[in-house]
Amino acid sequence: MPPPTWANTFFCFFFLKKKTCFFSSFRRNRCANVILGFRSGGVAMRRFGGWDAMPRYLVLFLAALSLVGCAAHNEAYEFRIATERLADNLMGSFRTQQLLLSPVRQVGAAIDKNNGQQPRNPDQFVIDPFIDGDTGNVTGASQEIAAIFTRKIEASAQGRRVLPLSSQTVRQAQYVVTGTLRYEPYVNTDTKKYRIYATVVNIDSGSAMANAAVWVADNKLDDTPALFYKNSPMYLKDQSTKKQIDVAQAQGGSDEVRDYVQSLDAATITTEASEALSRSDYRSAIVLFNDSLKRPDGRTMKNYSGLYQAYYRTNQRDNASRAFRDLFTLAAENSNITVKFLFRVNTTEFITNGDAAAQYDIWLHEAANYLARSGECMTVVGHTSHTGTTEFNMKLSLDRAQRIQKLLAGYAPGAKLTALGRGFEENIRGTGTDDEQDAIDRRVEFRMGGCRTG
Repeated sequence: MPPPTWANTFFCFFFLKKKTCFFSSFRRNRCANVILGFRSGGVAMRRFGGWDAMPRYLVLFLAALSLVGCAAHNEAYEFRIATERLADNLMGSFRTQQLLLSPVRQVGAAIDKNNGQQPRNPDQFVIDPFIDGDTGNVTGASQEIAAIFTRKIEASAQGRRVLPLSSQTVRQAQYVVTGTLRYEPYVNTDTKKYRIYATVVNIDSGSAMANAAVWVADNKLDDTPALFYKNSPMYLKDQSTKKQIDVAQAQGGSDEVRDYVQSLDAATITTEASEALSRSDYRSAIVLFNDSLKRPDGRTMKNYSGLYQAYYRTNQRDNASRAFRDLFTLAAENSNITVKFLFRVNTTEFITNGDAAAQYDIWLHEAANYLARSGECMTVVGHTSHTGTTEFNMKLSLDRAQRIQKLLAGYAPGAKLTALGRGFEENIRGTGTDDEQDAIDRRVEFRMGGCRTG
């Protein structure tokens, strides 16, 4: 049974009168915080027989809504200070929700005990690595955020702990903190700034407990990808990363949050696999990536990229080719085929350090195989970073796209192919720094399903 309509109306009216309600900074309805409260409380109430089953807790729960999360500011802070403020605001909102829902949690623990289930520890958290919302990467900045959040969460209450994320700890911790880092238009200006979003999710109930966001004043952060992402042949943005970003930014409803929680089983195994890969334990990485793939939400670009890297590093070229084929196919399904061909500055020549040339051969061969299987037309789209003139960059991006087109045609004679140069017109970052910060602006995309000529 849903919460009473009169209560919803009353509290929405109350929040509409707030001029700086926290969730207005998310560009959401000012009553969104009430909705969040009803969602998190409603999930818990339904577990114990509906709203009518606990009328005395309902009053407390509704009263709490006026206290949660109304402290939005558009001021930008130095990265470390911004992250500390974000953690403090998030945990402040979390404490209010936790206080009012503690009677429900106690009843839930009793029910779990009676059912023979091991109750989760309400003082234990895990952190799902914050990802760059533009690239899908875990970066140096992500790792700094995790370190600050760990310190702040553990200091927020006696006995509270943040456990390393693993398939074991995600089964014993009560809460997961997830987040994303975006480079987006700053409020009422023509400039862009970094913004960090974070959400606390109750793993047991599959509901969001608190959300927060903060602007960062620094023009540059540590965008260096973690080793797993640096060595990936593609940028790994798919439905799994979108799900995490939506939950972090409070853009998803209760169904999306529950889907995110359900995907944690596969995601934590993927995290363990990527850590094994980064320490060159390729055998364990292969086992774990394959294990994650078997899970209901395990078909992700991260898993296929990880398998490709592990097989390639162990000279299993046939398996590496098969993993890249699966990665390319899933990327096509997500309309995000962004392959990391690296060019020398201002030229169409590849950077061929190490074994790059051998890997490019696999990538081009499997892209051609996909073309042959699908019978679709492919547009190769070149992009450049925002430095130099428009004319120069349009020509350079087209020349690079045509270089890839020509190579692909050699692998797939008669395939439907065309090339398109976009210069810096479709920059994602647009900083023009020519480093890791805007590396995604120098991407090469494959767009399927109808060739474009302009």
